[in-house]
Amino acid sequence: MKSAKPRAKAKRRVSEPMTPRLLDTKHAAQYCNVSYWKMLSPLQKGCIPVVKFPSMKYESRLSRRVLIDKSDLDAWLDARKRVGL
Repeated sequence: MKSAKPRAKAKRRVSEPMTPRLLDTKHAAQYCNVSYWKMLSPLQKGCIPVVKFPSMKYESRLSRRVLIDKSDLDAWLDARKRVGL
């Protein structure tokens, strides 16, 4: 019998995990380290801009899903920074 040569292992590219740009309300709250309910208030007041996509079922309507852009969230947080207590 012939001895089989060990095959060289194919190198796999390890890609960095993709981080989403848009966050839903739950993940935006986690990103800000506040509760879901605390996050709803500035969203309902319109303090933080939201992204809404067209509904898949009805073209004339917008989807109910609310998504928040991380850059808008960062800008909103930066505007609330204060020095001291």
